[in-house]
Amino acid sequence: MAQEQEFMTDGKITGVIDKIYDADKITFKDGKEKLKLPVSIHVDGKFPKDVIVEFWGQDHLVQEVGQKVDVYFNVKSRINQKGYINHTLSGYAIRPSADGGSNAPSNEPQGNSPQEGTQNDLPF
Repeated sequence: MAQEQEFMTDGKITGVIDKIYDADKITFKDGKEKLKLPVSIHVDGKFPKDVIVEFWGQDHLVQEVGQKVDVYFNVKSRINQKGYINHTLSGYAIRPSADGGSNAPSNEPQGNSPQEGTQNDLPF
């Protein structure tokens, strides 16, 4: 039997909506149906990344691709029958970011890049 543990609550990321996936209609054992909506958020920084957050319900369908948002989530971890650990970011709120509207993800390199005229000390 799989074990589930919620170990982080009230996480927050700020990023740009990269992709909104098709909603899946999930039917529970009691017959109730809900929509599960995965959303890809591009987060800039020293190590830019795309993060998938799952939302439940229709009230999260109002956001648009390219919109800068604050995403609030909980992390859920599960150990399956084979002993593998799976993590899910379960979103409970997505709001337009307080610091501004729409920002497309930057394609400019991030992090430490050598300046012109400096020597790279890497051995390769």
